[in-house]
Amino acid sequence: MHRLTLAYTNVSIGADMRNPWSSYPGHTGMQVKDFNRAGEKAFMLKGSFDFSRLGLDGVTAYALWTHGWGAVDPAFPINEIRFIVDYGFPLL
Repeated sequence: MHRLTLAYTNVSIGADMRNPWSSYPGHTGMQVKDFNRAGEKAFMLKGSFDFSRLGLDGVTAYALWTHGWGAVDPAFPINEIRFIVDYGFPLL
């Protein structure tokens, strides 16, 4: 199965997004950055592929890119990229 995922978040300029429940609930939150700074907008693009169609059962891969911009402090854009190849062992 092939999948394409898109996500967008936009935090108001008044303050960073608060997360008293210990994790940020935004769809653009990544491993290093959460893209939740005041004024920040973020766009995420993810593509995944299941290699079972090519005879490689249990092998999947995805590439994920998130770009954040417009934050009040600091105001520079941030990019985060992730690429994962995964193999799931078959259950006996």
